[in-house]
Amino acid sequence: MSTPAWHTKCRIREEVRAGALRLAEFAADLNAVRTGEAPAVYRDANEFFYRTFPTYNLKRLVRDCLQRLAGHGGVPVIRFDVSYGGGKTHTLITLLHLAEQATRLADHPTVREFVQFSGLQEVPRARVALLPFDKFDVHEGLVVYGPDGGTRRVRTPWGALAYQLAGDAGYARVKAHEDGYDPPAEPLLADLLREPEKKGLGTLLLLDEAVWYCRAAVNQNARHLGTLKDFFHSLVQATVKVNRCAFVATLISSAVEARDATGALVLQALEDEFAKTQRTRKIDTIDRAILVRVETSPRGSGDAEISIEELRELARSSGVEVFDSIIQYRPTCDPKFVLGKGKLSQLIMRAMQIGANLLIFDHELTPAQLRSIADFTEMKVIDRTQLILDIFAKRAQSREGKIQVELAQLKYRLPRLAKRDKALSRLAGGIGARGPGEQKLEIDRRRVRDRIHQLEREIEKIAQSRKQKKVSRIKKDLPIISIVGYTNAGKSTLLNTLTKSAVFTEDRLFATLDPKSARLRFPRDREAIITDTVGFIRNLPPDLFAAFRATLDELKDADVLLHLVDLSNPYFEEHIRAVEEILTELEIAEKPTLLVFNKIDRIEDKSLIKHLCLRFGAVAISALDPDSLNPLLVRLSTVVEELAFDGRGKEGYRESPEDTIKTETEEIWV
Repeated sequence: MSTPAWHTKCRIREEVRAGALRLAEFAADLNAVRTGEAPAVYRDANEFFYRTFPTYNLKRLVRDCLQRLAGHGGVPVIRFDVSYGGGKTHTLITLLHLAEQATRLADHPTVREFVQFSGLQEVPRARVALLPFDKFDVHEGLVVYGPDGGTRRVRTPWGALAYQLAGDAGYARVKAHEDGYDPPAEPLLADLLREPEKKGLGTLLLLDEAVWYCRAAVNQNARHLGTLKDFFHSLVQATVKVNRCAFVATLISSAVEARDATGALVLQALEDEFAKTQRTRKIDTIDRAILVRVETSPRGSGDAEISIEELRELARSSGVEVFDSIIQYRPTCDPKFVLGKGKLSQLIMRAMQIGANLLIFDHELTPAQLRSIADFTEMKVIDRTQLILDIFAKRAQSREGKIQVELAQLKYRLPRLAKRDKALSRLAGGIGARGPGEQKLEIDRRRVRDRIHQLEREIEKIAQSRKQKKVSRIKKDLPIISIVGYTNAGKSTLLNTLTKSAVFTEDRLFATLDPKSARLRFPRDREAIITDTVGFIRNLPPDLFAAFRATLDELKDADVLLHLVDLSNPYFEEHIRAVEEILTELEIAEKPTLLVFNKIDRIEDKSLIKHLCLRFGAVAISALDPDSLNPLLVRLSTVVEELAFDGRGKEGYRESPEDTIKTETEEIWV
């Protein structure tokens, strides 16, 4: 039995299906909340917030509105097009209750979550003017409530606005405009919007389903289209200019209102006005992820926290926004779901509450686990390996890099190919007979295998080309220095600073993949070739390691390895061990290696830097600061000299012992 989709898990909808609520009570009515005619599920703020999911998109909208009402920036005009917590009107009711009841419900968990997400201490108090255009009759108008609790029937939207914000005095100022169906100008509207500020209140305007009333008004008199456009233009401009004033609007509840010619015309006119200054809310196309890890080691080891933080950085490097992370401690991973089934069910509910649409597992999932979790959660599911492959696919620039990444991706995906279309099921009869679905699956697999073989042949050609380049470099009798290190340690930045190159750099994992080489000039015109290699990472996916083998084998030609470490990373010791393990696997761990601590500019305790350098025998630098590189160049030049005298360096590179290094006065780069 398949799991229901997320949207069917809304608490109110569950109660409707169970019979605890009548279906009529589920339909939100903004005006009925103000008049007291709405069912308790919407009228009672305490009950309403217990049934409201503070999803990520809803919290963003509330944050922008509350910050505006508090005078802390925010967004003055918000017109949203999607459902945020059960419906558009439901969202407006959320804002209404927050503005009018949040002080009384300050300790309510849902209210606290909205406030914390908004970065405020409390919900700012505001006077709310409702414009429920779905209830506004073009002939009889609408009964609205004033700030003193009185009521008045008004005939126009500007009459409703004036009475709700400034009572009888405000209505008197627009009475002539109402009688002539002529909207007031922007200055008068701005004065009305500032009226609540005299009482220390913000101003919140909530417009619901604007097309309903506007279409009826235009059908009555075609000239009203221009009148209403002028009104909304002036109102939007006034809202932007008035401090602590927010205007939140929905235009239609469905496409039905815009099906006829008048509705389409009205909708386009309103959209044009709002588009000039407002911030339209749409569902983000960015992936919103929850990170998941099952830890089998004892609590307190710290392995789980280290790994999940690295996964968070990988997600950020891939352009994924991380909403939450979950670590479950178990003796063993569940063979089907990795997590326990109960924990996975909780994860679904959590994803629905915060608006996540992606699960990233900090494990390499088997094909069966991947399918089981995806089918159970109805979410997109990827593992750590696929995340790294996706990053490599985005960052590879050279033809060689793209070939290597594609090869790794195909090897990863081959065992995970499976038929997902029910139309391609087993249709042929007989035992062992193959239906068209299996035939198509086999065709796909064969094509992938053929492509893998083709890419492997191209990789072999690349390896041959590298051998030829290696012979050319040897003839030049220049020592080779290879910069190695954990990803995002600052290798490309160091190469740029040392050689005045222009390699792309960014504070992200695997910002650059393609190896780069440049000449490094030491004092007294000594030269070497310095190369920047792809960054290392813990548990590098085997397929990726194999695909980049030709690139990594270049390290075997290096005379010196410059092991760069990000000292500002709290897990730098684990990074050192991970790099050393990879160097051992490449059989180059015995090469002369100079350990360099980078990013010391991010560490305030200079005595700690000195202690760590003594402990590890390292040189401390900041790749961004050329003045800090002198000690590195001295050590590097000394190591290269020692290699030459020991007979391990390139012939012809030996210098006489009396040659000294005067880095204090000489240029250290070309």
